[in-house]
Amino acid sequence: MTRWKAGLLAAGLSLAILGPVIGAAIVPVGTVAPIGDLEKEAAFQLKTLEGLLKDSASFEEMTHRKKLIPRAAGVLAVVGQTLAEHPQKSKTKILGTFLRDAARKVVTAKSYEDATAGLKEMKEAVEGRGKGEAGPDLPWNKLMSLHRLMEEVEERQGELRKTFVAVGKGQELKPSEAYHATTLALLGIVTIVDNHEVKKKEEIPEWESMAKEFQGQLTSLSKAMHDKDSKAFTTLFPKIGESCASCHDKFRH
Repeated sequence: MTRWKAGLLAAGLSLAILGPVIGAAIVPVGTVAPIGDLEKEAAFQLKTLEGLLKDSASFEEMTHRKKLIPRAAGVLAVVGQTLAEHPQKSKTKILGTFLRDAARKVVTAKSYEDATAGLKEMKEAVEGRGKGEAGPDLPWNKLMSLHRLMEEVEERQGELRKTFVAVGKGQELKPSEAYHATTLALLGIVTIVDNHEVKKKEEIPEWESMAKEFQGQLTSLSKAMHDKDSKAFTTLFPKIGESCASCHDKFRH
């Protein structure tokens, strides 16, 4: 049994016995997210937020305030939580718990001043600086809204689709772009435990099974990109779309 399969099996048993665990991903994050991908994602989302918070008018724009800002900050909260739990967190200067807590401040910000203050704290966390003490552990299903998460999934799949088309035309895979798949794999962890929109309790195991399949596929896709394994990538990517479609057919109401 591979290390990834063993970790996923143990995670599944933990979920069945304990339910969502506070402060611990049900899939060991060390098997999902290389530190370098997390650093790239943090930089990507910080740049996104800087644009969305360039002035108070941008913050007040409804689409920004209700969707794009909490979405980017939510992803950063997931990245922060991942780094806080990561077995190789000493290899990065980013302070995971401080990044997570600052990101949550931006998600819930009611004013431009609050949002920019949270953004400043996030930048400090990425630079290895944090003030005071980090907050208590958070359940993974409290890191970002499931609606915002699904919007992020759709956009990132679009980025990966561009890569799929390029590889089909003979271009080589770029490991530098693997962070898109890694981030989706992390969002898959959130999806496994965030089952609040499942209408029938007896359908929760099916939700979890579908989410686990999606999460595992993205972990494998990220690995294929890092390994420049075009054959594995082109085989896996269509299956991810099929997994999404099957889940939407079952649970989208």
